[in-house]
Amino acid sequence: GRSVMGECLGVMCITITLPLHPTPLLIFLAVARLNRLNPWTD
Repeated sequence: GRSVMGECLGVMCITITLPLHPTPLLIFLAVARLNRLNPWTD
């Protein structure tokens, strides 16, 4: 998985861009899911 800092930055980006476009949220969820499936990658 990625670092907590990376996830926090991702959430901030989503919070900022979500009112403009829903796609960043979908991308972030997909990446987060992949990261959870790959806990050994850092």
